[in-house]
Amino acid sequence: APRKTVRGAVDGGRETATIRAMTKSVFAPALREGDRAAVVAPCGPARDLEAVERGLARLKRWGLAPRLGAHALARRGYLAGDDDARAADLQAALDDPEVRAIFLLRGGYGATRLLERLDLSAFRRRPKPVVGYSDGTALLAAIHRATGCVGLHGPMVATRDACAFDAATEAWQRALLFSDAPPGTPPVDDGPAPRTSSPGVAEGRLIGGNLSLLAALQGTPFAPDADGALLFLEDVGEPPYRIDRMLTQLLQSGFFRGVRGVVFGDFAGAAAPDGTEETDLRWVLRDRCGALGVPTATGFPFGHRARAWSLPFGGRARLDASDPAKPPTLVVLEAAVGPRA
Repeated sequence: APRKTVRGAVDGGRETATIRAMTKSVFAPALREGDRAAVVAPCGPARDLEAVERGLARLKRWGLAPRLGAHALARRGYLAGDDDARAADLQAALDDPEVRAIFLLRGGYGATRLLERLDLSAFRRRPKPVVGYSDGTALLAAIHRATGCVGLHGPMVATRDACAFDAATEAWQRALLFSDAPPGTPPVDDGPAPRTSSPGVAEGRLIGGNLSLLAALQGTPFAPDADGALLFLEDVGEPPYRIDRMLTQLLQSGFFRGVRGVVFGDFAGAAAPDGTEETDLRWVLRDRCGALGVPTATGFPFGHRARAWSLPFGGRARLDASDPAKPPTLVVLEAAVGPRA
């Protein structure tokens, strides 16, 4: 596939490879029972050891053999250990031929500090799905840009109770990783139905994730290429004016250029103190993205919330917002993995 070369991957401060912006998605082999799964903490520290144990038990229930990184439970302030330790665990997981999947322990902050340290040469030869969201958006974006490998934007190992799976969303994430069959429509959510902002139908690669991280990646060689994409966005604890600011930055940087549609997920904690229309989140999203001329819908159940959908970062999906009188739908056309050899 045609590629655009940008500067990138370094090891120990020395540039050892180039990161290439891939135009075609690459699918790691589907998981199967008995596979080893690395659990690493490149972002913030574990806050709840019981949540860690529950997450490891969940992976074992799936038939996987999870292994915590050597420094996964370390802590240095708001980071899960110093940069050297976090990068070493992540690099070991990327390189190890026995590791078939990489699960992030939790989000927080810290992934962007590691991006220029990573050597993805072994990963290119043996791709594997990386599972995470929130601060993990930076890793999903950088790895997809560098290698084309599809990751999984969804709940992590030490998922908080407020962001817990239910049976349907757990089964959905597992199916995305264990089967290369097109998964179709994600589980039905019992909350408010999504809404159409701009009607139409759009299909493209799912690119996006946490809005704050996507804004932070602009101007770096790790920002994802959203040309031709079906963009999905979510965030947590950001008031409407800050969401406005980040969307404005993405618009002014050209990130939205070529986007085929926009799907907004959960924005927990985005209520405006005064509650006026001009500070309402729906108004901000409509005001900032209404002129894009592409189908746009809000209120889908992914992000920092309970029973969140997992979405293949780089896999194709279709947004149908053709009838404003009906709730829009999102259909996932590709799993996060390919056939197992």
